[in-house]
Amino acid sequence: MNTDTKHAVRAIKPWVARLARLGYLTKGALYIVIGFLAIGAATASGGKTADANAAITFISHQPFGRVLVGCVALGLAGYVMWRLIQAFIDPEHEGTQLKGWLTRIGYCLSAAVYGTLCIGAIKLLRGTAEANSPVQHLAAQGLRLPFGNEVVMVAGSAVAALGIYSVIFGITADFCKHLDTHAMGKNQARLLPWLGRFGYSARGVVFLIIGLYLTEAGFHHNPDTARGIDGAQVVVGEWSKWALYVIAAGLLSFGSFMLVEAKYNRIDLTR
Repeated sequence: MNTDTKHAVRAIKPWVARLARLGYLTKGALYIVIGFLAIGAATASGGKTADANAAITFISHQPFGRVLVGCVALGLAGYVMWRLIQAFIDPEHEGTQLKGWLTRIGYCLSAAVYGTLCIGAIKLLRGTAEANSPVQHLAAQGLRLPFGNEVVMVAGSAVAALGIYSVIFGITADFCKHLDTHAMGKNQARLLPWLGRFGYSARGVVFLIIGLYLTEAGFHHNPDTARGIDGAQVVVGEWSKWALYVIAAGLLSFGSFMLVEAKYNRIDLTR
């Protein structure tokens, strides 16, 4: 960043950090709800698999639902803002090598998905509409573009690659470099890597499935083929009920890890 940009960022840093942490907190809460709903789907209780939109709808039906959905919308907006900062300002110095560009493109895709969720939460709050699947919505929008099939196929391939990267990221516990582990207790610091490994690996499997179906949606020019987190859970459930239990537990672990990240992530825009 140049000097003027650094001064401007430093001036807004406290607000950016608070909104970013609220974003991680919101993301974690949504994944925890998704995980619990997935456990319900894997049992004989008649539950259904759910994505983030279904989680937001579930939250809206709880006591003080409108207030909670308003908090979710604000948190998602904060998360989108932070992802865009990570992509374009690059405070974590991902760089411009291939790995850096792929990471920053992933941040842009994440911003697009969570931005769609944020809009859906606002519409739900206003009572104007129930949000549709963000993946199918983005697939439909992408197919309307010039060379839409190719755009969606590339996006699907990127999501699939992100899924594989998420598994590797989890196994290697590379996420620890973003956390202030010195501020944690010894038990937290010891257990956190295992929580992250399980969570990131499970989410990686889900993203890989989403990416493959998104690629298929582009190939066949059919946005209905695309699947979100809920559709990926259905695929896993077709493999085995116990596989769905494992993925559900992994999503719960990922959500819990996001809550930890909300507190301990080293959010520094002026490094």
